[in-house]
Amino acid sequence: MKRLIAAATTVTALPLALGVVFARRVVGSYGHGSQQVVSSSADSITFHANRKTSHPGTFGFWFTEGHALVGEVIATDEDRKTVERRLITLEGQLSDNTKGIWEGDVFRNPSVIGHYRDIDIIGPTGVSPAWQFDGEDKGFWAIHVHGIRTTKMNAVRTVPPFQSSGATSLVVSYRGDGEGPSTGQSGAMLGLTEWEDVEAAIDYAINNGARRIVLVGWSMGASVVLLAAERSAHNGLIAGILLVSPAVEWRTIMSYRAQKMGIPLPRLCSRLAELVLSTPGLCRLAGLAAPIDFTMLDWTHPGRVTVPVFAVHSDGDQTIPLQLSRTFADNNPDLVDLHITADADHSWEYNVGPENFNQAIQAWAEMIAR
Repeated sequence: MKRLIAAATTVTALPLALGVVFARRVVGSYGHGSQQVVSSSADSITFHANRKTSHPGTFGFWFTEGHALVGEVIATDEDRKTVERRLITLEGQLSDNTKGIWEGDVFRNPSVIGHYRDIDIIGPTGVSPAWQFDGEDKGFWAIHVHGIRTTKMNAVRTVPPFQSSGATSLVVSYRGDGEGPSTGQSGAMLGLTEWEDVEAAIDYAINNGARRIVLVGWSMGASVVLLAAERSAHNGLIAGILLVSPAVEWRTIMSYRAQKMGIPLPRLCSRLAELVLSTPGLCRLAGLAAPIDFTMLDWTHPGRVTVPVFAVHSDGDQTIPLQLSRTFADNNPDLVDLHITADADHSWEYNVGPENFNQAIQAWAEMIAR
């Protein structure tokens, strides 16, 4: 009998453990994994070839001593399993075997795209540092919100098209992102609390002259700004929403991600993670103080959005399926415009085609500013 009880306990505990592990993966912080330089010259840099280092486009390679702006693929060596790419700019000293992080963040610092100011936004849980880029139109503002496991720098890529349209841009941090206030928990609430820090940024913008505001959300930042637009005390001043690789429904995202990660029984795994994250008490196993209401994070049904939305996404996204954005747009045809770019992994739509990215957003922003 004891063996039967032990076996039954094990059978019950294993699925729960799987759900906890994947739930932590969904909401928690973890490293992006390093890439290693094989060799470099004055105008090229060679890496071990993998999905990231072989991806088309322009990327940032961040290492302890500096930053390299890496351009297109020049050559591949199938025998050595390496890829040589153009070295556009370099700050710092590279050496063979240098390790660093491969990112979509192409700008070494915000000053690369223009003058900015460091400001502090006072929110309900503390101070959130932000960058302010002043524009010619003092009444038209864009508030840029990065995604999970990234920082403000990740959202700077949407600033240039708003600069061209005359807008003032505010690139913000929020609770739990490593720059904003500490939350005392190890996981993100996927927007359910973070939106309050965007509301504080909206307050700041209005107090400094904003009369028309665009909210910009990258990845999980989409959930954040959609909730902010819905719940803000100033939603009458929100003129539009720009989304990049947007998280508009998390249940599907979890299942899709489990499948892409090669996890056995991905749908079951995602359902178990949903159970953990949405259940009081169990959610603490994933580092959350309160459960997640996934229904409140589902924007694919008609009727929730009330302002124009411009969504930029790619079929190459390995984290959030393009089909979610298609459903979001199809169910809100009068308000949501979906712009599909060349194949790009998650949040790399800018990197594979910056001119197309900037032109499309600028045209939309100028329409919203009228």
